[in-house]
Amino acid sequence: MTSTPCPCGKEARIVGGERIYPHRRDLYARRFFLCECGRYVGAHPNGQPKGTPADAETRAARMLAHEAFDPLWQRGPFKSRGAAYRWLAERMGKDVVHIAEMDAAEARRVVTAVAEFHEERIA
Repeated sequence: MTSTPCPCGKEARIVGGERIYPHRRDLYARRFFLCECGRYVGAHPNGQPKGTPADAETRAARMLAHEAFDPLWQRGPFKSRGAAYRWLAERMGKDVVHIAEMDAAEARRVVTAVAEFHEERIA
């Protein structure tokens, strides 16, 4: 795969890590999908995108979502990543969700949902 759709309506094209992180030589060998609008997303080794291309606000919100969400399956109470994502999808009223495909608002909802989950468990 050499391109993937970008939320702006254009195509993000595969580039080397030096285009995204010129100051990080350790990332030069990695591949990313970069759109001319500036949004980008990492690529798996097989060339598939890791999610949808994102701007800085969305990438920051996704990182915060992962910080809140990942401990639910890494340390419990969910037994697997899949189980945690199934809970999250239900909580968000969707069939399937994945943080790497969320926009900034959806990613912020993940942080809220996880906080509410913890509050409900304490009550």
